[in-house]
Amino acid sequence: MKSSIAKTGFYVSILSYAAFISFEYLREGFVTHLLSVHWFLIPTCLFGLWWVLKDQAEEQESRIARRFIILVMSFLLAIVIWREGALFGDFRAFLTLAALALPWLLNRALRREVE
Repeated sequence: MKSSIAKTGFYVSILSYAAFISFEYLREGFVTHLLSVHWFLIPTCLFGLWWVLKDQAEEQESRIARRFIILVMSFLLAIVIWREGALFGDFRAFLTLAALALPWLLNRALRREVE
């Protein structure tokens, strides 16, 4: 039961983020006049982590779901860093690559700590 709640929360928050970021790109300031679109990434990350942790009993499905979530988080983080990283200048590309790798490295470190 809790796994389905986490799964639903993850999908709703990721779709909300995608919809609001699309609205923002279509019409600049459509969403950001009220709040930052990236606040929707916080529940996405939390629900995604909860979903992955609840599916530990089904290890194969858990691996696939965890890798998918990490992949999505990597690309979203890289997009945010690339878009908002203009002030970093020449380090923008390096920070984007680091943002792509960060979720994978954190997953590996946290998995080792748990085991």
